[in-house]
Amino acid sequence: MERAVVGKVTYLCDYPREYTDAKEFIACVREELPYRSTTGFQFEVLTDDPVTRKAIDDLIYDLYGEENPRTLEDYESEPEKGMQFSGM
Repeated sequence: MERAVVGKVTYLCDYPREYTDAKEFIACVREELPYRSTTGFQFEVLTDDPVTRKAIDDLIYDLYGEENPRTLEDYESEPEKGMQFSGM
């Protein structure tokens, strides 16, 4: 059985890399996010898992010296119909 893709990352002039392990995807974003302006790093969250979505948002807020105002419960509510998840 094939595992679902939780996220995808790309770099400048490179093919996308898909992640099926949420911990690996979060670790990659944590490591690469600060260097995105020089590496062309971009990511896309492809899961509706609330823990993974919050972890990624926490990293983005932290990058800008802020604290994520949303709690895990905010991520656990049903997404609106037609809502799309994406990234930077």
